[in-house]
Amino acid sequence: ANEICKDMELESDMLTIRRFDDGEIIPELKKSVRDADVFYISPFYPNPTERLAEIILVSDALRCSVPERKIAIPTYLGFTRSDKPEGRTSINVRKLAEVFELGEWDYVATVHIHNAASYSAFRVPFDSFLPLPYFRDYFREQLRERGEKAEDYVVVAPDLGRAKYAELFKIV
Repeated sequence: ANEICKDMELESDMLTIRRFDDGEIIPELKKSVRDADVFYISPFYPNPTERLAEIILVSDALRCSVPERKIAIPTYLGFTRSDKPEGRTSINVRKLAEVFELGEWDYVATVHIHNAASYSAFRVPFDSFLPLPYFRDYFREQLRERGEKAEDYVVVAPDLGRAKYAELFKIV
């Protein structure tokens, strides 16, 4: 978030989240965001449960500040693995989507969700972006700087489900 703001010449330090010893948090906006488009960039990693509570409370702090639009950008979106009922389990992604709905977020964008079926759980505008072109450009540049060839490297998928993405990663 700080790098994005720096690149766009925007102020990044407009929100403080106070954390207490018992785990409670209180988000506080430092400046008015009235009639502004607000982008809240935060991953659900490494502690998705804590970040989920943060999304709920930040949304409420923003609601009190009357922005034009609230746009959530969880760069890693947790709770998307459970997308269909299996016995007596929660459909986590549906509950996650409800958090964004109840928080009155205008738009949610994330980086590549775990399961494409998760799209159907969201009733607010939702997008998931696959950043492969950026990764390819980065690795092309690294190879060029080192004088190495892409043919000398192998992309490995962590499981069969990700093999198709590894294939897309080819550096041509």
